[in-house]
Amino acid sequence: MISPAYVKQRRREMDENINDGPIESAIRQAQDLDIIPIIGSGLFNQIKSQLPTEQGGEDSLSDLNKTLCDDYLNPALAEYAFARALPAIHLKITQKGIMSRKAEFADPVESGLIKGMIKSAEAVANQYGQRLVDYLRAHSIDYPLYMNPGQGVDVIAGDGNQIRNAGGIHLGGDWSFNNKELTPNKRYGG
Repeated sequence: MISPAYVKQRRREMDENINDGPIESAIRQAQDLDIIPIIGSGLFNQIKSQLPTEQGGEDSLSDLNKTLCDDYLNPALAEYAFARALPAIHLKITQKGIMSRKAEFADPVESGLIKGMIKSAEAVANQYGQRLVDYLRAHSIDYPLYMNPGQGVDVIAGDGNQIRNAGGIHLGGDWSFNNKELTPNKRYGG
């Protein structure tokens, strides 16, 4: 769907000579773990089938899917891939253990700064993911596979709620904590 070059082009802070290997792995992870749960396997597989394969072929994306990919899906995928690639770009796994990379005229940053960068990159990715969800919900009639991905044990239904509710639990209605007790919020008639 996207290439390491696309990720590097979107994220200008990435040096062009960064090895593509960690970015390729991050793109695959982001597709499987971030994008498919958002758009569902039905729509993902439809888009994938309309793209040229590595052996060549023509791009047969429908106009709707081209808009979806160009304006929403690919930017979100690139941001998720960037967030997932950050640790691998900083670290190298060798037979002697996990090493941090060093350059001749630069020193690697401390892990606390890297964790902050990852958290910031994830927040940006989630914003792009939410834009993708909002677009699909607004145009759900144009993307029937978003709401109805098919049936089977390997089918993943799209669920945009995972972005907005990340890190929290929605109990339904308006609830609040009063004196360490979970109670309905009376202000809203709960």
